[in-house]
Amino acid sequence: MRPTRYDGLALEAGDTVDLAFRLWSRADGQRFPYVVGAGERFVLTLRWQGGAIVAATSDSGAGRLVLDQAAGRTVLRRRLAASETAAMPIGRLATLTLVRVPAAGERRTWLTGTVKGRTTPEAGPGDTALDLVIDDTSLTVDLAVDDAAQATTLALASEAAFVSALLFG
Repeated sequence: MRPTRYDGLALEAGDTVDLAFRLWSRADGQRFPYVVGAGERFVLTLRWQGGAIVAATSDSGAGRLVLDQAAGRTVLRRRLAASETAAMPIGRLATLTLVRVPAAGERRTWLTGTVKGRTTPEAGPGDTALDLVIDDTSLTVDLAVDDAAQATTLALASEAAFVSALLFG
């Protein structure tokens, strides 16, 4: 499976940012919360020249990638501290990667892309959700952008096909 590429993440330098990735499976045209297997873990990496933020579900402490499987959902969450976003370079110079490690010795990159660091907020709606709908043969990315009424939804599909992840919580 080829990873989905998403280049729409922009972070304000010095802001606290909650990243969240909603994981779904698809069967018979229906979407279901992704079921995490025993021993399966995930790794989120934001990398730039001279720095990186790496968080895994197997980590402990405040900087870990949190796996939330409550109330009919599967969500990966990571809060970026103000000091972390302040350390990122300005411009589209950082990369984002979300990797699934289903078992020892295995690795699957589900999401990759660039991150834009900026010092002044830009007008207009911001990304609120990037759902990853997982099917090991294909990948789809659904991007929801809120308008004033929080009702606008755009759908983007990659050639590779059924994976979706929520980026902002």
